[in-house]
Amino acid sequence: YTVTGIAERTFYQQSQLETVTFPNTIEKIGDYAFAGCTGISEIILPDSLNSIGKGSFMSCTRLKSVKFGNGLTDIPEKCFYSCPELEITEFSESLKTVGNEAFFSCTSLYSVALPESVEFIGENAFGKFYSIRENSADTVAGFSIIGKSGAYIQDYAEENNYNFISNGEIDYLSGDVNNDGYIDATDASMVLIEYSLLSTGNKGTFNAKQRLCADKNHDGKTDASDSSMILIEYAERSTQK
Repeated sequence: YTVTGIAERTFYQQSQLETVTFPNTIEKIGDYAFAGCTGISEIILPDSLNSIGKGSFMSCTRLKSVKFGNGLTDIPEKCFYSCPELEITEFSESLKTVGNEAFFSCTSLYSVALPESVEFIGENAFGKFYSIRENSADTVAGFSIIGKSGAYIQDYAEENNYNFISNGEIDYLSGDVNNDGYIDATDASMVLIEYSLLSTGNKGTFNAKQRLCADKNHDGKTDASDSSMILIEYAERSTQK
């Protein structure tokens, strides 16, 4: 039996569901199909998927990473609404639109790298959460959008007062956490201190650019692996002098 679709609300609020593996035959996921599945931590969507419903992964409160396949061009409204632990998103180069509140209240998502292909982003799609104090949508502190300069996504970032970081700038700064023009032991030490804070449940001190520069292995995290890679690069550069 070949699975080509998952109907709406099929796994709605199935909190015991922890792992989902999508076959490369799946073409459609219905509305709210996995909404409220609080045990899922990772989602990898295959290239065969070309349609995903609104709210399909809404309130997956333990979800940490999402990778989108090349077949998906549109992310609908509220698709990942209120996934507070979501940290890593990997979008395909085919993405064109992101619906209203698609990633609303994803408060651990401090930055997103978007492809040049994006043509439209809806209201409160990224970098926003509901503030009880303000009784309205507020901006995730330091939220940043990474992409190609001059593309639609830069205009979107500027219109919403988000930080915009060009792809070329990230390549240049990678590893240089203190932005002094060098990659050295100081940068590695800063990464370890930040990792120590984060791993003990404390709030980190890095701003958006520093988080991106510190993520040497591009896995969306700041940890000891990044520090090691920075030290290795520092050693290699030192021997070339």
